[in-house]
Amino acid sequence: MKYLLTFLLLLIGSITFSQNTFSYLGTLLLSNNTPISFSMELQEENGIVNGYSLTNINTPDETKSEISGLYFKKDKSFQLQETQILSTSSEADLSTFCFIQTTLSFKGKFGNKRLEGDFVGLFANNDTCANGKILLMEQEKVEKKVKKVKKRIEKLEEKRTAILRTKQLKDGDDFVVKWEADDLKLFIWDANE
Repeated sequence: MKYLLTFLLLLIGSITFSQNTFSYLGTLLLSNNTPISFSMELQEENGIVNGYSLTNINTPDETKSEISGLYFKKDKSFQLQETQILSTSSEADLSTFCFIQTTLSFKGKFGNKRLEGDFVGLFANNDTCANGKILLMEQEKVEKKVKKVKKRIEKLEEKRTAILRTKQLKDGDDFVVKWEADDLKLFIWDANE
């Protein structure tokens, strides 16, 4: 009984003091419809959020910024702002960097939940440098969808190469065609007339 009570207290304590980690991947869509790759890695504890964001992912201007803010459990929304540059591969002057301020909320149903919201970008002197929308999905789900799309493309490429294959026949050669569809297009020509 003593061990059971100790276990329950530890379990309740770990649930009470646990952190929620969020990994999201998506895009910043500027007001002129220019997309910029964007991801966030956030940890939330008791409504306080800290983490980092990546912009221009896998480009010469990739930038990692510290991000902090609040999570409102009641309406399941985030109020976030980038606070400083942690690292960048860009050669641009740091005074030209734009820091995002946003409020994001969960949209969609069950398995298709995503984070969406408007953002304002501010220079270090608080002048506005950009605005638009943020569209994010759980990173794991995005990666699964990308895998599925790649597999479909590979299958289509295999079919396409099978369809576009040319078979050269000589006198007396046989050619067998197998197909499952109701229609078949077969192009035959004699180059030697």
